[in-house]
Amino acid sequence: MEGVLVLKSHPWLWITILVFSFVNICYAGIIVVLIPWLFNVHHHFEAYVYGLGMAASGGGAVIAALLFGGRERWHKRGLLAYGGVLISGIALLIMPFISWAPALIFLMAIEGFGMMIFGLIWETSLQELVPEEAFGRVASLDMLGSFALLPLGYVVVGWLANVIGGEITIITLAILVLITIGLALAVPSIRRFD
Repeated sequence: MEGVLVLKSHPWLWITILVFSFVNICYAGIIVVLIPWLFNVHHHFEAYVYGLGMAASGGGAVIAALLFGGRERWHKRGLLAYGGVLISGIALLIMPFISWAPALIFLMAIEGFGMMIFGLIWETSLQELVPEEAFGRVASLDMLGSFALLPLGYVVVGWLANVIGGEITIITLAILVLITIGLALAVPSIRRFD
């Protein structure tokens, strides 16, 4: 119960957990279910191309971590964090329209970069805002909100891809991520979080 009380006292935290319980389903559905399909089945790329794409995602994340990870103070955290997710969402939205492997690999790097910006700000904010004695409970609620629905999401994303096609599913899920992030940014406590 203490974790819930801490979350309620910081709208940035509970709204972000709620938003990302949905965003993670869409995002992970694209990354885990549909990106392998896009590279390996739809485009018939060799397995190493998919490997390069995933490595590029990690590389983009490393670049973001090196550029921003040492920051002691973040200004406009809400805009920067959610902006990172917008960058990732746009990269994923573009991917179904690209068939050139180097461009897809580059977009995966952009995706990783944007998500790392969010991750850095989120983890730093949790550590700064949550009292040490409640941190474990709040982090548990964060993990529950972030991952509890993922198994169902994978099934739904796979089913949806079979019904409307993989490319349309990627586009649909990426648009849903962008809309959800845009709606979250309309909330003053998210947009003004510093």
